[in-house]
Amino acid sequence: MFRSLIVFALTFLLVIFGLEYIMPPFGMIMYLNPIEIVGSIAYSIAYVTGMHVKLSIFLAIVSISIFPLIMVIIVNRICKKKKKRRF
Repeated sequence: MFRSLIVFALTFLLVIFGLEYIMPPFGMIMYLNPIEIVGSIAYSIAYVTGMHVKLSIFLAIVSISIFPLIMVIIVNRICKKKKKRRF
C-alpha cells in the first residue's frame, strides 16, 4: 500500500514537471510548485476550449493521473508475481 502511494506520487510529479518542461517556453521550468503547474495547465485548457475553470482543473488532474495510475497497477502486478515466486 505504501509502495503504491510512493510510486503514484513520484510518477505524478514527474508527469507534471515533464509537462511543464515541454510547455512554452520550451525547455524551461517556469513554476516549481506542482499546484501552480496544474493551475497553468488547467487555465490553458479553459482558455483554448472555452469551458469553465473548475471543470478544466478536474480534466487536467484526471488526464495527468492516468499514467501514474497505470504505473501503480504495473508495479503492483510485478511485485505480486515476485512474492508468489518467493514462497
